[in-house]
Amino acid sequence: MSTLEPGTSTSLPDAITDLMLSWPAAEAMPRVDLYALLLGADGRVCAPRDAVVSRAEPTAASGAVWFLGADASTATIRITPSALPARVARIVVVASIGDLPLARFPGLTVYAYSASKPFATWPVSGHTETALVLAEVGRGPDGWRLTAVGQGLAGGLPDVPIRHEVIHAFAPVAIAGPVPGSLSRPTDRALDARIALRKQQVADYLRARGLAGIRGRVVMVLDVSGSMTSLYGSGVVARMVERLASVAAILDPGEVMEVWAFAERRLLLPPLYVPRIAEWLPHVDTSAVTARLNLGTATDAVAAVRTILDRHVPPPGGGPTLVVFLSDGAIDVQGVKALVKDAESRPAFWQFVEVGPHLCWGEPDPEHQERVIAESNFLIRPILRRELRRSRQGVPNVGHFGEEDIDALTDEQLHDRLLGEFSTWLTAARARGIAGR
Repeated sequence: MSTLEPGTSTSLPDAITDLMLSWPAAEAMPRVDLYALLLGADGRVCAPRDAVVSRAEPTAASGAVWFLGADASTATIRITPSALPARVARIVVVASIGDLPLARFPGLTVYAYSASKPFATWPVSGHTETALVLAEVGRGPDGWRLTAVGQGLAGGLPDVPIRHEVIHAFAPVAIAGPVPGSLSRPTDRALDARIALRKQQVADYLRARGLAGIRGRVVMVLDVSGSMTSLYGSGVVARMVERLASVAAILDPGEVMEVWAFAERRLLLPPLYVPRIAEWLPHVDTSAVTARLNLGTATDAVAAVRTILDRHVPPPGGGPTLVVFLSDGAIDVQGVKALVKDAESRPAFWQFVEVGPHLCWGEPDPEHQERVIAESNFLIRPILRRELRRSRQGVPNVGHFGEEDIDALTDEQLHDRLLGEFSTWLTAARARGIAGR
């Protein structure tokens, strides 16, 4: 990894690039927002959709630029150079830290990642400024180049749209119509009311277990293999996402939930910003989801777990991460078990949730269970928990439950199944220094 001086540049890999602003974890930081302006050759943003505005407008250019979210010590923007439209000549990445001057927050650093590995870093400096330009990404004769900036803006955040004539880009923009074939959604007011009620229920649940005010990250991993088609078409998955969003709204300081889709391959979906969940749900409320994403017909949960570990789980002592896998049946639990066992020292709890009818729902014959293990290495609900916990040491970091009709669970029942073992794990993980406070 090279250290860049402000104003110097380096060639940008063709692969996905993450620009991460980092600060000391112990530093009490206000809300950190990141912005990415996609500029034409004239230095202007031409349309609202050519700007990422942190949580309010987290994607631009059909997902070529994403705000990945923020936690207790980082905030990240993702850029896929190969997916940028021809109209984009350069991208300016900006950060703001409330209304406080940068001088109050020493140790700000930018890291550039490609394929989950850092390849460049540079410091950020400032004095009385409340906003800063982190980096610029621009087209060059030999491809895209990354320029380190790391300098404060004297005029603060308002100086950014004025410079580039993009004041309109800093206003939230609604998604233009539903995804074709999606189910009709309830009114925003009714949805907001359900979210608010569930948030209070989640907060009360955690408070009763001595975990009031905890902060962490929630990552949902959705099975989009062919067998899930009917569960998307009937709205089961969308309703489960809606219910889990209330958990993310309480745990994540920015009310953001990261969402991955997986089958044979994996895809990071746009982050779900809970206050604008009605605009996000069309991503998953249509039977066309599996065909549209086209990630294959089988499932590779091992690769999905490995991806989450690489991208979202901090080292020991970091903030807790709740990872929820939603699937309709069998996964390669032997491979998954090895990965989550090796990750016991890292602050993540893995909750596997099975939904829908399955050939072995209920309590199948034990001999049949063992035969499934021996013949296919794929495990089903009644034996998944046992296998994942077999021969474990340290703090158990995995849970599992399955419901043929998950809609039949009350919110209280669902919260208990999602958060009961997570709460027990978090208390023990904090005591052992695995998860931070």
